[in-house]
Amino acid sequence: MTVQDAAVRGLDEILAASAATDYFKDAIRGLSAGGAHRAIQFNAASPPIKVLRFAMKLLDTHPEIEFTSLLIEGQSSCSGYVGTATAQPGDMKIDFDWDCAWKAGECGWKDAFGDPNQLRAAQTFGYQCFRTFSAVGG
Repeated sequence: MTVQDAAVRGLDEILAASAATDYFKDAIRGLSAGGAHRAIQFNAASPPIKVLRFAMKLLDTHPEIEFTSLLIEGQSSCSGYVGTATAQPGDMKIDFDWDCAWKAGECGWKDAFGDPNQLRAAQTFGYQCFRTFSAVGG
């Protein structure tokens, strides 16, 4: 599968396919609408839009798990978001690196200045711009 083949599904489709609890799904909907919810906790260096992308990737990658909560320790940059998350149940730990500049480079997309077109990649692939997304225990 090439990077261009990564399927990008909408939030409603991801939520409908997920076994996550209604409580957790409500938290994700709230995050999408700009609100906060106790089921999803994140540090100040984690912008809500990047937390939402992580949550979508989590549910899309593991639709069979009945997630109840999420804690993210991340660090955001212009084109990236890296860190570690812990999802419940089971203390599932996930190392991640979301990088739209990397994704643009993989696709061969350049902006007017010849740099990777990270805006195009972020808009096109959204939660599928993860360079790494790997469970490390749990």
